[in-house]
Amino acid sequence: MYGSGVHVFDFGAEQGRHVTRHASDFTISRLAHTRGIHVGCMRLGPGGVVGYHQARSHQILAVVEGTGWTRGEGPERTRIAAGKAVYWQPGEWHETGTDVGLVAIVVEGDVLGGEPEAIGPAPAQ
Repeated sequence: MYGSGVHVFDFGAEQGRHVTRHASDFTISRLAHTRGIHVGCMRLGPGGVVGYHQARSHQILAVVEGTGWTRGEGPERTRIAAGKAVYWQPGEWHETGTDVGLVAIVVEGDVLGGEPEAIGPAPAQ
């Protein structure tokens, strides 16, 4: 595993844990978990939801497959799809769901909050 120059590991749905807290229905597989940052692969099946809850730290949800929606404190839903990312600050209420299925990389950690201009696309050169 380590020492060979390449460390390959599985992070498929079968390695993940099913989450039902906050009326959720999704699976998350760990990619990295350190004191400062958590990274995982989240999978929502058709009709899946990350239930309405408050962000405990800075969070990014980057959709890599499928389509869905997200919302903040109001009822208005914003469509998200592969290639789109959502950022929440600590304390923000939010919910994410899908009718057809969605796969996203999730990054969480207070380290993301140090430089607001560092979130999102790089400035034009």
